[in-house]
Amino acid sequence: MLLYKSLRISEKFKIWKFEKDRLETFSDAVFAIIMTILVLEIRLDTKEVEQFHIETSQDLWMYLKTLFPLIKSWLISFIILGFYWRNHHCIFKMSTKCDYALAWMNILFLMIISFIPFPCHLMGRYPEIPAAVALFGIVIMLSSFVMACMYYYIVKNYLSDLFDKKKAMKNVRKAFLAVPLIYGILTALAWYFPNLAFVFYLIIPVFFLLPLDKPKTQISTHKL
Repeated sequence: MLLYKSLRISEKFKIWKFEKDRLETFSDAVFAIIMTILVLEIRLDTKEVEQFHIETSQDLWMYLKTLFPLIKSWLISFIILGFYWRNHHCIFKMSTKCDYALAWMNILFLMIISFIPFPCHLMGRYPEIPAAVALFGIVIMLSSFVMACMYYYIVKNYLSDLFDKKKAMKNVRKAFLAVPLIYGILTALAWYFPNLAFVFYLIIPVFFLLPLDKPKTQISTHKL
């Protein structure tokens, strides 16, 4: 009965269409704001500066070294957000339409990633504390899962004829297993080895630089 009701609700969401271009434009704007806000977390603390008694270049350099964890946290967060932005563009490029279900999933995704500056700052300020490093992993894991759900929804309902549905579904399964699972493991790892989790947070996006799906025309051209 519950499954039947949920299916009926999902069908109602499909009835209401949403402009795909508007959703993508709005999402790009949110990404731009979040990625800009990240760097604002790297700032000089007046009290800390006074404690350091900065009078020479060497004194200033010694103080800036204390900001290195914040800079490292900013770099990791910026690269991950760049990875999300690229993936968001790719999966919506595969879609022919957009409905209210997809729009609300996208809002949920944007809500989660808009929270990233907080754990980013926390991780930068307390890089040795497992809870601070693990919280970042939890946020990334949740956002990756919601993005995988949008990916599945698009491939299932609105996949463009330019893409092979069978191959796309195979990549959807990879997306569900790969990124959320990896960041889930890293979150657990952070409780025991926070510094190691820090490193892997930065390395993982490197393995997903290119999109999983290629248009049919691109595949045939590549074969030639």
